[in-house]
Amino acid sequence: MAMRILHWYPDFLHGGGVANAVLGLAAAEVRQGAHVVIAAATASQRAMYEPFNGSSEVEMLTWRPSRTLRIGGQYVRLMPQGEVGKLGSARPDVVHVHGEFNLDNLRVSRLFRCPVVISPHGACHPVVLAKSRRAAKRIYLATEGLLLKDRVRAFHALSPAEAGHLAAVFPRAEQYCAPQGPNVLVPEASSRRATMQTAAGQKLGFLFVGRLDVFTKGLDILLEAFERAASRSRGVRMHLVLAGPDWKGGRPWLEHRATELGVRDRVEFTGPLTGAQVGGVLAAADIYVQLSRHEGFPLSVAEALLASKPAVLSTAIGTVSYPEIASLPHIKVVPPRKEEAARAMMVAAEDLLEVTRAAQCCEKVVTDFFSWDRIARLHLHQYMQLLHA
Repeated sequence: MAMRILHWYPDFLHGGGVANAVLGLAAAEVRQGAHVVIAAATASQRAMYEPFNGSSEVEMLTWRPSRTLRIGGQYVRLMPQGEVGKLGSARPDVVHVHGEFNLDNLRVSRLFRCPVVISPHGACHPVVLAKSRRAAKRIYLATEGLLLKDRVRAFHALSPAEAGHLAAVFPRAEQYCAPQGPNVLVPEASSRRATMQTAAGQKLGFLFVGRLDVFTKGLDILLEAFERAASRSRGVRMHLVLAGPDWKGGRPWLEHRATELGVRDRVEFTGPLTGAQVGGVLAAADIYVQLSRHEGFPLSVAEALLASKPAVLSTAIGTVSYPEIASLPHIKVVPPRKEEAARAMMVAAEDLLEVTRAAQCCEKVVTDFFSWDRIARLHLHQYMQLLHA
């Protein structure tokens, strides 16, 4: 009999990186023979990137709140009794909860009587815990610990770096580590097509993909690093594409800052892109760059590496805490600081043909590492261990 897995992410229909990761994992688990359901609340806002309703491979179980409030940046959804019964009828063997500081997660212990796995998706990073609403976050974690103390069997860390963060917050909890694959909405054929069109005297394109969250994504650092690299380059006109939706006024701030730095004519803002369009900008780019101040495991980095792009990545990105990724010859890992980033961007630009060939030679290693099917097998093995325990 197939294992029954329920992925709990109430904001799934709002889209975004976590939703895309849930969909990729759930679909891969179905391909491995599991019976998988994604439980989500009906959408109360437009999807962040593009609307989607799961996939034909995965069963969706949507519940309709009787009322939805927005308090302190969090959704508070009131669940009618009929919806409680509908969710309980799923009778999963394992519930996999995604995200932290979501008040809907606290009702999992009341809805289901089975082992629970929690994937915080970077929410326990020290910067996240410290930067806002510290007391509220401490209260949430304490409440979660009380409500789920007999149910949470394991925490899932996306990277070795996150494993350390989880150990600091939940020192006695069991945990396991497994990465994420790419956004399944980005067409594989497009995202993996590498180009080598740039030569001396032509335009060289850097690319960042993601929401324009200036602080988290280090986009202020990126603009200043780009200005330094562009002003010092000889014979190559550098260009930077920032591909993604505005986030809390990030885009106008970045446009103004680019003007102050004198590089506004070299910086392009695409706005929100569909998965197919992301594949297109990846194919057109020469070098991918992401200088996040803190980041769990961004799908955009996986997509760029699967597209055989050289990359400049910050040490604060969980992906590079895997030695098998950090050691790849076409990746330059730097602190999220403008001078170090500028030097790495210039070196990558000067050695573009060499590092692009290195990226292409590493294609199989990268493809195997980010394979959703391989990742699904890791999770299914852990679920089985929990059930046997």
